[in-house]
Amino acid sequence: MKSFALTLALALCSSTALAQASPPPALEDYAYRPSEGDAPPRVDVEHDHRRYGTVFVFRGGIFSGTGVAKQECDGEACPSNLESTEYSEVPSYALSLDTLHHTSRDFRIGVGVGLVPKLAVQESGERYELGTAVSVDLVLEGVIDLSKKTALTLRGRVGLSVLDPSGELEDEASATSRACDEYESNTYGSCDAEQGPYLGAQIGAGAGLLVNLGGLGLRVDLEVQAQTLKTLGVDADGTESAVRFQGIRPMLLAGIEL
Repeated sequence: MKSFALTLALALCSSTALAQASPPPALEDYAYRPSEGDAPPRVDVEHDHRRYGTVFVFRGGIFSGTGVAKQECDGEACPSNLESTEYSEVPSYALSLDTLHHTSRDFRIGVGVGLVPKLAVQESGERYELGTAVSVDLVLEGVIDLSKKTALTLRGRVGLSVLDPSGELEDEASATSRACDEYESNTYGSCDAEQGPYLGAQIGAGAGLLVNLGGLGLRVDLEVQAQTLKTLGVDADGTESAVRFQGIRPMLLAGIEL
């Protein structure tokens, strides 16, 4: 019995010593360590000086949109029924120049100037020339790298435009002014007709591809623009009337960055 007790005591002592000699594993051994496959692949990009500082973007392209030309009137002498006519823009071309400053490699902000040399619409199958439009926009653009030399651009813009009338719109403005003169002569009232330039506004968004060619960048953009333009304004003894053009304009543009 004594030998059994001694043997048991020695076994317990050896187990205690072994436990003291082998401490439990540290907590950090159980920490989660993600594998390299968990991280998204890194896009290898070339250094491009146009992704820093200020860049100049020259673009040109084609457009053709649709919209509604509707009469507006406010005053006691307004007719009960105001007309509205759907129109489609005659396909034409546009030019633009943007000056953009990078706030980071992936984002830039600046000012853009646009020119539509000849803007015309078709109403009920008849061509109706509006004139030459010049626009000034605030431009915001994000640039997302897709590959070593290619990036995706996401653009937003908002601004004002001025239309210098010509063609049928100019003729109608002149006729409205003469009608105002006759009204004042016959009624001894007051009448004022706006003959232009006419003020408008626009907002747009789009996406494109930008390719680094070394000395310059080549880009292609698809944009959609919504615009409104108030024309042929008349104020006759407190009754104000006008014709407003409102529409949507898809644009396909291509150009370079310097």
